[in-house]
Amino acid sequence: MREILRVASAPARSTRKANPYNHLLATALESLPGEPSVEVEEFSLAKLLRTPPHIVHLHWPELTFLSGHRGLRHLARLMGFRLALARARRVAGTRVIWTVHNPRPHEERSTTIVRGLYRRMLERTVDGVLALSHDGLEAVRQEWPGLAHRPAAVTRHGHYGHEYPLDIPREKARDALGIAKTETIVLFAGQVRPYKNAGALLRAATALRAERAAAADGLRVVVAGKPSDPGLEGELRMLAAEHAEAGGAATLELEALDDDRLALWLRAADLLVLPYRRIQNSGSAILALTAGRPVVVPALGAMEELAGEVGREWVHAYPGDFDATTLRAALEWLRREPRAEHPDLSALDWQHIAEATRHAFLTVLSAPRQKESRMHHAASPSGRVMLVATSGGHLTQLHSLRLRIAGTENVLWVTDVTAQSRSLLRGERVFGLPNRPPRAYLGVVRDAISLAKRMRGERITHVYSTGAQMALSALLAAKLHRVPFSYIESGTRVRELSATGRVIDRIPGVQRYVQYPFATNDRWRFALSVFDGLSVEEVPLPPEGHTPRVVVSVGGNAHYGFERLIRRLHAIIPPTWSVLWQVGPTDVSDLDIDAVPSLPAAELAHEIERADIVVSHAGTGSILSVLRAGKRPIVVPRRAAHGEHVDGHQDDLADYVDARGFALVREADELTLDDLIENQRWVVRPAGRAAPVAVA
Repeated sequence: MREILRVASAPARSTRKANPYNHLLATALESLPGEPSVEVEEFSLAKLLRTPPHIVHLHWPELTFLSGHRGLRHLARLMGFRLALARARRVAGTRVIWTVHNPRPHEERSTTIVRGLYRRMLERTVDGVLALSHDGLEAVRQEWPGLAHRPAAVTRHGHYGHEYPLDIPREKARDALGIAKTETIVLFAGQVRPYKNAGALLRAATALRAERAAAADGLRVVVAGKPSDPGLEGELRMLAAEHAEAGGAATLELEALDDDRLALWLRAADLLVLPYRRIQNSGSAILALTAGRPVVVPALGAMEELAGEVGREWVHAYPGDFDATTLRAALEWLRREPRAEHPDLSALDWQHIAEATRHAFLTVLSAPRQKESRMHHAASPSGRVMLVATSGGHLTQLHSLRLRIAGTENVLWVTDVTAQSRSLLRGERVFGLPNRPPRAYLGVVRDAISLAKRMRGERITHVYSTGAQMALSALLAAKLHRVPFSYIESGTRVRELSATGRVIDRIPGVQRYVQYPFATNDRWRFALSVFDGLSVEEVPLPPEGHTPRVVVSVGGNAHYGFERLIRRLHAIIPPTWSVLWQVGPTDVSDLDIDAVPSLPAAELAHEIERADIVVSHAGTGSILSVLRAGKRPIVVPRRAAHGEHVDGHQDDLADYVDARGFALVREADELTLDDLIENQRWVVRPAGRAAPVAVA
């Protein structure tokens, strides 16, 4: 299965002509290296029903749902979205993420009743919030308290790159516009709406002219853009006439600007002034910076953060209202501050923004939904549930998912008897089966006969399994007794099915689940993952002189050792460090270490909790045990070429946990002492309580 994250964005590219922001973001997401790859399509209710995406990405939901003037149409959109989303959540685990450009819309739309329904709909359906600045994120939490505890992240507004023809020289731009080369051009550009307060620039320039201030000499004020209503246009023309009567120079171009015309004005200008009454973010300011023009903005919203990112010689954030004093100070700043030809916009680079956005998507997909228990709570079976998994990672995964799929029902566990399974399932009812080597299909049939006999006496009502080969025996027995069977593919299998999964893929009447939303298709669904509800945080390093405790764990696989990893760690770990070596079947007889093949689960968990550093192979069970203990493991994938596993599937899981920040991933031969020391900077926290789900 290809690792593709499907995103339905509202909008995606349909608004490119009016505002290229969404097009640039979609293009950057689809161009990201690594996995999962991202596919972005235009959102529609029809597509949400037919081919549910993993993510519905809203940007301006008031425009998506409340555009136009018909309240009944608004209601129909809201209801249609709720119904289509409910189905998409069941089929594909779809999540809704809202990039909040403006916590409070600039204009109120629809009726009071519909706006109330719209607000409740967002608070109930949005699973994660993105903001373009830290100030914006705080504003969302203040304005939308119902979303305050949802997963949230900051993803900046990127620069406009080559979307506009911004390479024309200043002199040529002025020639094309008929503007004298000696004038200082102060520009307001963009759609003219009441809250943008364009008239304040004309009033301030007129007042400055009346004061006979030297700053007004050679000044030309330009307002370029289409007013939103005729009254606003009339006001601007009156203010321009007053400015002319005072001896000032003003140019009004009150019409919609195409890209070429807007670029001409920006390149001709010396300064862009945005005297907004309210502002959170500003694409106009970023466009001016992309054009190499300094900007003046109110010290509101994200403007102070923008100044800090690109430099205060490029962004002048003023307090209070915009008046003659503000304009004089801005002109003095323009002439006083030295600046390069273009600002450093590396903080607004689209690849970094896309990486942060993809990471936020994956975080929301793995976090439990606040309302999930209402929609997906597993039905309580009246009989006994059978949980089947081979010891090691498969058993660790099923044990971690047990309460979410079977609740507190009467459970019969089926596994092979090892120190891990005895410890992990202490106090539970367990039916033991042999741990057979891979592809031992005759043994699968023998075990199926044993399980069929046990099922008859236990009155089993449902069977769940995370593999491995033991799942095939359980499936045959379940088929014989017509008992429902649900198979959850191992979390290790990120991109392709396991051998067991490939067999089960061909058998009808099985409920099949993968643990990664981007790995779904028409036969395999997503409902839950062992990585749900985790987040990673940075903490200070231990004090100098601290001697770390290390746990090295290569999992419980009885058939494959990991000699390269053990020998590398033995070579780089200082002899004064305390190390627990859990080495499986690895031959370490020639090394001077106290090694154990395996440990009871409770004992290993205790050692991991006490450890400062944990090094693990890229097995799901091993990684999960470390994450649940609040540690960020160093993960080293096994290589089939070295006889360390049956295939290269550990690469896929290693890539996934590395991309999510859940682990530091290294090759066995490249691991260094600095890797071990620096990884102590990170801890893992629960991001929320994972809710029960129906996998039946």
